[in-house]
Amino acid sequence: DLFTLSKSDEGIIALDLKTINLGSIIEEVCKHAEVLAAERNVKITVLALEPVCIEGDAYRLRQLIWNLLHNGIKYSPAGGEVKVSLQNKDESACLTVEDNGIGIPAGDLPLIFNRFYRVDKARTRDDRGTGLGLSISKFIVESHKGQIDVESQVGVGSKFKVSIPRSGKADPVEV
Repeated sequence: DLFTLSKSDEGIIALDLKTINLGSIIEEVCKHAEVLAAERNVKITVLALEPVCIEGDAYRLRQLIWNLLHNGIKYSPAGGEVKVSLQNKDESACLTVEDNGIGIPAGDLPLIFNRFYRVDKARTRDDRGTGLGLSISKFIVESHKGQIDVESQVGVGSKFKVSIPRSGKADPVEV
């Protein structure tokens, strides 16, 4: 994670951009994440996966989706749920990952995309997180000319919204 961020700072991460169906990548990552979710007794629910083509780096987008799902699973209680959707909106692919976990205090929301930032420092030893996942996610989204936003309420959960411009091309490549 640190290597990825240092390379991004230096501007030497070259994205392997191809026309891809983002829905297919989300579906693939969700299937892998179900193993982790089952271990924590958390359900992943795919609400909608519209076929949306973007110009993207499939490897980095998998990393983005995994980071968001992993956080949703990690911070949801046993019996919790992480909801995922992908929709065409205007000229963008809009990915939403929503959990019913512990939530993020309002004062921390502007800081969560900063490197090494941890909302609850006491959890650092327990969950072995680095505080880099959301920084990397933001880098990936912005590298794709997109935007990432979060809404959260303590005790209710968090909703991450990613918007990436759609491709003008119709035929995705297999990735």
